[in-house]
Amino acid sequence: MRAWIFVASVLLLGGCNMGGAEQDQSAQGKQEAPASANQTAGDPLAAHDPAMGEKAAEDIPDSEPRPMMQAQVVLDRLGFTPGVVDGKEGLSTRNAVSGFQEANGLQVTGKFDEPTKQKLAQWSNIPATRVVTIPQEFAAGPFNKLPEDETEQAKLETMSYETLDEKLAERFHTTVDTLKLLNPGGMPAGATGAPPASPSASPSTSASPTV
Repeated sequence: MRAWIFVASVLLLGGCNMGGAEQDQSAQGKQEAPASANQTAGDPLAAHDPAMGEKAAEDIPDSEPRPMMQAQVVLDRLGFTPGVVDGKEGLSTRNAVSGFQEANGLQVTGKFDEPTKQKLAQWSNIPATRVVTIPQEFAAGPFNKLPEDETEQAKLETMSYETLDEKLAERFHTTVDTLKLLNPGGMPAGATGAPPASPSASPSTSASPTV
């Protein structure tokens, strides 16, 4: 599955980080996006954003532009959580836009109006999605079906994920349905060739939001 990592600061986003959006600007008047919480040396699934003005490397280019998802990723990077990175302009995304607008002295509309798009354009080189290789240890589980009854759930020592898809979705601040959209037939959108014969047998590549 192609795990497109939205900034969906994957997936438990923090609160609005006004300091990140209001940091000092360089001599060129540009802002550097704050590092994602996932950009840590020991995290094999971490995103690594291109430097300002540089183009992101793409092993497998996405099959189509995803402007809403890309905007969600940037907002998440800046500390304005859109809830989940799914390419949909829902209430949480509108609230994130409003916070970004207020922090940057723009008219607060909650919409991706032209001034807001222009302000976000300085991070246009951060891709909406990326392809990741799922490490064996991440894919190993355990995965268990959880009982529906809350009383039975309370008896469990731990609340595990039911599937790898569910674990990936939370890791990348997105939804299982979004991951399936980005990985039609079990392959990253834009990839060519047949899907692996047994996707569950070993870690594979997956498209996810760039969180």
